[in-house]
Amino acid sequence: MRVLLTHERFPPDFAGGGEWHVLQTARYMKRRGIDVRVLTTGDARVEAYDGIPTTRLPIHRYRLNLCASVIAKHARDATLIQTFNFHACLPSQIAAARLGKPVVCGVLGLYGRVWREMKGLLRGRLWCAWERYLMRRAYSRLIFLSDYSRHLGIEMGAPPERSIVIPTAVELERYGPAAQKTNEVLFVGKFDVRKGVYELLEAARLLPDIPFRLIGWGPGESAVRAGAPGNVRVEILDSGGPPIEAFARASIFALPSHVEGMSRAVLEAMASGCAIVSCMPGDFAGREVPVGDAARLAAALRELWSDRGLTEACGRRNLETARSYSWDTYADRLLQVYDELVGERQVVA
Repeated sequence: MRVLLTHERFPPDFAGGGEWHVLQTARYMKRRGIDVRVLTTGDARVEAYDGIPTTRLPIHRYRLNLCASVIAKHARDATLIQTFNFHACLPSQIAAARLGKPVVCGVLGLYGRVWREMKGLLRGRLWCAWERYLMRRAYSRLIFLSDYSRHLGIEMGAPPERSIVIPTAVELERYGPAAQKTNEVLFVGKFDVRKGVYELLEAARLLPDIPFRLIGWGPGESAVRAGAPGNVRVEILDSGGPPIEAFARASIFALPSHVEGMSRAVLEAMASGCAIVSCMPGDFAGREVPVGDAARLAAALRELWSDRGLTEACGRRNLETARSYSWDTYADRLLQVYDELVGERQVVA
């Protein structure tokens, strides 16, 4: 089986957890004996990454939306196309339709109304409309990372009968709790509105005796540093590699995102034995708090920080739960989808 994998970025280019998920998809399909090739944007001189052949178009990622003919050319000898939102999925669907091949769209994230917070009222509405349009395209399958994300997708027009959930995963062998946990609150993520980092700073101001460690990246760095009170340490994550040591040492992980498909960072924290405080529903032990409510966020963090026994119990439960989120399980389920689509195509033929 040959799979053409398309995404707007691919390592070593990095902008967030999505690129890591795409890389792991390619890695684990290759381990299953799948002939995987990647079409993306970037430096055309980079022809492979981690042994995975890549074709990189030297264009801005937004222009990938106009490259259906290029994708079709590279997919002629592929069994199917595996794509991901946002800027590779439309041209990949068009290319697959022209070639009569299956196309699987992995939905890394849906933002809905949060687009308005990130882009402003007018541009936010345009991005909302674009997102709905993408969800309604005729993909062979839509793969969401969580039930919550699938629900959002169906609300936007994704067909329920072709929308399935395959949760993302974590490299379990790389994570685990430190012998001695530090009683601090850890955040790892992009410094932007969507991740709730500014509410976390407000919560930190309400909890001056609790140490916070914020590790992130993105254009919001200067604003985060300027708004950080004295009990907050801000660090920059300048590569796609996770801060494994920070996860291992932290006792509490906070990610008050306004919207999330399924957070890689939350899984990494769970696999490191952290208690979780998040605004997104999920199978974690800790506290779920309302979006945008800094006071409730502070109260949840205070409760865990003040009760070491509760925090340690949550960490142990999360460590156990994380063991079910393996990349082997993810790969097995994705390969099953591929086999089903190939079988359906053969029946039709």
